[in-house]
This record gives sequence, structure tokens and C-alpha cells, in this order.
Amino acid sequence: MKRPSFQFYPGDWQANSNLRRCTRVEKSVWLDVLCLMHDQEEYGVLRWTLKEMAEAAHCKVSELKALRDKGVLKGADKGEACAAHIYIPRSGRKDGPPVTLIHEQAGPLWYSSRMVEDEYKRKHSGGNTRFGAGDRDTEGEQKTAKPDSPSRGHGEDQSEVRGEDQGAPHGDEPSARPGDGASSSSSSSPSVNTKSIVELALDGGGAGEKPLTEAEKIDGIFAYWQRATGATKARLGEKRIKTIRAALRWGYPPRDLCRAIQGCALTPHNQGKNERGQKYLGLHVCLGSEDNIDRFMANSKAPPVAPEKKTSNVIPGWWQSDALALQQANLVGVGPAYASDTRDTWHGRIRAAIENGGRPPAPAALTIAPPIAAPEAPRAAQTPEQIAERRAALLAVTPGLKFGKSVEAEGQLQKPVA
Repeated sequence: MKRPSFQFYPGDWQANSNLRRCTRVEKSVWLDVLCLMHDQEEYGVLRWTLKEMAEAAHCKVSELKALRDKGVLKGADKGEACAAHIYIPRSGRKDGPPVTLIHEQAGPLWYSSRMVEDEYKRKHSGGNTRFGAGDRDTEGEQKTAKPDSPSRGHGEDQSEVRGEDQGAPHGDEPSARPGDGASSSSSSSPSVNTKSIVELALDGGGAGEKPLTEAEKIDGIFAYWQRATGATKARLGEKRIKTIRAALRWGYPPRDLCRAIQGCALTPHNQGKNERGQKYLGLHVCLGSEDNIDRFMANSKAPPVAPEKKTSNVIPGWWQSDALALQQANLVGVGPAYASDTRDTWHGRIRAAIENGGRPPAPAALTIAPPIAAPEAPRAAQTPEQIAERRAALLAVTPGLKFGKSVEAEGQLQKPVA
């Protein structure tokens, strides 16, 4: 019998890092695809081509490919090989044996990892999900194997929140059937998922398991960073190895480092919602210092809200008429156009004031060049007759003057001899 509905968890939906990369249109398409997967006999699985899915969901094939590229839609199209999907159940702070839910096979095959896993838990809820029933927990009390209510995730410890889910959309869990005792308040839980099977496995603390080496921890943390930030083409170089190794030697367990990576991926400023529009998701940003690790670990539980973009008072289409342009000019302090202004010049000053935050930019300082001195006119050469006439005139006024021998010393008069 087909179930009429499935539960939706807003906190899980908003916390999924892969879904946060999707546009609103892609998220809407994903909801339609989930409805199609929910309606199948093989719950959560569609054995259709992308073209058939696009026609059924009334969307474009490119939008489905975008969901696949961002790790939300899992599977392969016709002519491609679908990778296996392995689920590791967890109970009592221990990992159980891996279970292959989707075997490696040829496409077309598309699925939601969350739906497929939840269907497995629903069918095996009860004693089969509680492995190691004879073991005791940290307090030494005997664990009782009893079916979990669907509101607790069918066999999952409620303290284990899922932040990765390998790109599946948080919130596509099957609804509880009447009589299962599910709590209606669980569907509105605002908890932010931060832990995942990958994080828990990195600690290597399972019973009878060999602790992970430092190299294995570094590889696991780097792989988690790739998935959380979408840096699938990044390579593990010497600088990144030193960054992770330093964070481990500060005393942070791998689980906390993965939580810090996810907190960085959930921080609006690091997502690119800043003045430069630049993303800051590098491994050196996530784990570069103790302060960053502590801050991003806190952000993974309660991500900050992106500040609203400041909007200047701009009249829509002010450039279309002179009356609107005058209103906009007065609004930003430019005022009416000068007599020497053309319309383009006036509009340019208005745009500059808008870009400057609603006020005219400061005028550029004027530099006045010093005046250039006019070159002295060359003295005209005098003829011997003119020199003789000048000497005679000077001697008539001042008798006894002596003159230089050269013509160049003409102006150098000497005092008369006593």
C-alpha cells in the first residue's frame, strides 16, 4: 500500500549544504522529483531517463543535471553506470555492518539517498536495527532493543544529527503510519544537523575497530571538506596537510573539525554574501586557527543570518524623463543640471552620486601650474657707428669715463681718473 505522505523537516532542509547551493527553481524541481519518487513501488527510486523525469516534473533537463552536479539527485542516466549506495546503520554510539541499498548497475536509475535509507529503516525497525544487544553503554546499563518511532529516524539515536547525508535533501523522510505512535511535533523540529556517518567514522571509536591513523584522518577530513564546499577538483597538497595536521595536534577530534568545516559552509559571509561577492571556504579558513574552529563549530548549530543589503533611494527608471531625473538628482544631492551640462553629463553625475551611497563624490583637487616666464628677447647687435655715438653722448655728460676694450664690456663704465 502506498503511503499518502512523507514527513518534511525544515531544519534538515535548510541545513543541507548541497541544497543551499541550488537556486530556488532547482529546489522547486527537486520537490517535484521527490513526489515522483515517493509515488513509486520501489520507494525513493526512479528508473526513468532524465528526459522522462523532466516531462513528468514539468522542468528542463538542464535543471535536473544541475541537481545531479550539485550532489542532490543521485544516480545515472541511460548508458551510464550508477555507483553503489552503501548505508552504515548506527545505534548505541556504534556503527553496524555496511548495507548496500543500491547496487552498482547500469542506468537509467535515479534515487534519493534519504528516502532509500529511511525505507530500509522502516522495514527493519525493531530488534534487527539494534546490533550488539549484549554490549553496554558508557554508564554500564543494558540497552533494550525496541522499535524506534518514525519521528526518531527508525533506529537512529536522536542525538545523531545528519549534516551531510551525501547530498540528499533533508526532509524527505516517510511519514508515520497511523498507530505507530509518532509525535506530530517532530516534523517542526528546528534542530540544525551537523553530524554525519562520515564524521562519526573518522573518530574510529567503534568497538573492536582499529583507531584511524593520522593519514587516514587527514584524508577523511579533506574528503569531507570537498563535499561540504563543492571543491571536488581540489587536491590534497602539502599546505592543506599541514593545516589539518596542526588542527588535530591542537586537540580537536576529527568530528569537531568536520563540524567546523560545515559551519564555515553555512556562514553567509563565507558563502559569498559580502561586499565583494567572494567566497571564503578554503581549508585554511575553516581550520586555520583555534578561534576559527570554535566560531565555525558554533555556526554549524546556529548559522548566522545574512545582513540585508543596503539599498539606496533610487527612483525606478529615473533616467527616462527629465522630471524623474530631477527628483533623483535632488534626492542624491546633485541638484538641477548646469547650463553647460548635456543630458548625458548630468545623468553621469547622478549615477556617480548613487554609486557613492546617495551623495555626490568629492570633487577632485585642482592643481594650478606655475606661470611660465617669457624668455628674454635677445639683444640686437650694435654697429661700430652706434657704439661710437653712444660713447660720445656719455662723455659729453660725464667727462673722463673710460670704456672697456671689447664691445661686450660696453656697458661697464669706470670711474673717472682723479
